[in-house]
Amino acid sequence: LAKEAQAQAQHAIALDPHDAAPHLLKALALDFLGLRSAALDSLDDALSPLAATSLSPSERVDALLKRAELRLASTQRARVDSALADLSESVKLNPNNAKAFFALGDCLERKKMNEEAVKAYEQALELEPQLHVAQQALHRLDSWPKTN
Repeated sequence: LAKEAQAQAQHAIALDPHDAAPHLLKALALDFLGLRSAALDSLDDALSPLAATSLSPSERVDALLKRAELRLASTQRARVDSALADLSESVKLNPNNAKAFFALGDCLERKKMNEEAVKAYEQALELEPQLHVAQQALHRLDSWPKTN
């Protein structure tokens, strides 16, 4: 099914390479198939200046978040830096996205920017109080508010 989705997306891209939607579909299919590098390339195409104009603000936020998640799955330091840029833009575009704030915290923590990571995790919890991974991250960083 993922291969069929990828083929359909490729056909749609051939018809209109400036429409971001088929690039996003292709990226999701490639990621599902375990082809992260190719998925990143497709997300880069979707977020390119020509294609990105066809995205709504919420679609852009989702695409930036997905690209950052794929970059963070890599061990390359340069990808962490570019993920940080995507996540920073994502939370600016949608300051109500707990998942984006959590991913931003994770990225900042990887860069040993723990104070900033704590703020991002706290923001994620403010938006979604039951986000257990953010609670765990704050415990790990020993910054969870202590109760008496």
